[in-house]
Amino acid sequence: MTNSSICKKIIDLRKKNDWSQTTLAKKLGISKSTMSKIENGSRKITTDELIRLAEIFDSSSDYLLGLQNNSCPTTSIQYDLAHLLNSNLQLCYTNEFIVSEEEKAFFKTVISGHYCLKNNT
Repeated sequence: MTNSSICKKIIDLRKKNDWSQTTLAKKLGISKSTMSKIENGSRKITTDELIRLAEIFDSSSDYLLGLQNNSCPTTSIQYDLAHLLNSNLQLCYTNEFIVSEEEKAFFKTVISGHYCLKNNT
């Protein structure tokens, strides 16, 4: 992936979050001028900055580098949660409390919003 592709992803994600360069720079712990240089490709991103950007955008460094198409982090844990919530298994919170279908739907909604599971179900 070219540096300009990484820059475009950063700009797209920043705009998607409706953040200014100044806002993103503050979140990243750099100056607005440095953020501008990163976005226009005149300054390369350090490994630490790449990791921090992935955290800020709730994405993955693989997505920013172009090694993954989906901006949501994907792990087997997310798949397992989606699979479990979509299964017909009886889920129990404790031995005394059985999770209803309505509660499973609620949990799925909460987890989907946080972990981007809506794309994996």
